[in-house]
Amino acid sequence: MSADRKRFTRPFAFVGYWQKVSCSLLLIAGICFLFADTEIIALDPWHELVLIAKGFVSPDFFATEYLINALWQTVGFALLGVSLALCIGAPLSLIYHKPFIACICAFTRSIHELFWALLFLQIFGLSPLTGILAIGLPYGATFARVFSDILQ
Repeated sequence: MSADRKRFTRPFAFVGYWQKVSCSLLLIAGICFLFADTEIIALDPWHELVLIAKGFVSPDFFATEYLINALWQTVGFALLGVSLALCIGAPLSLIYHKPFIACICAFTRSIHELFWALLFLQIFGLSPLTGILAIGLPYGATFARVFSDILQ
């Protein structure tokens, strides 16, 4: 059989296994999006997008009435999250040499804080606990690794 004939009998021979899997998952996600209940997410998403666009086109740099409160909350979240991470990481560093603990910490470290926040948002809702846990867990695993390396 000639090379030209093989090419015409298998038109998608250049597509590998993982490309087929990725395209299949993308197709499934697209079909699921058609049935998704996006109305719960925002009451009027187009109105919100128009407001975001207006704010982007004409920003108000002098709207600072909540600036100090927002800065204070940001610093508070960061301090509480790092304090929780220290409380998690210091004891774990003593047993980090065990493969199971090292795997759990590596898994926890590999997930970004924003994804932890999205996960905890579904569990705890929009609360300070969500932000503090989202910061504390991955940094706790990082501290465990760093403190373990220091101890060795």
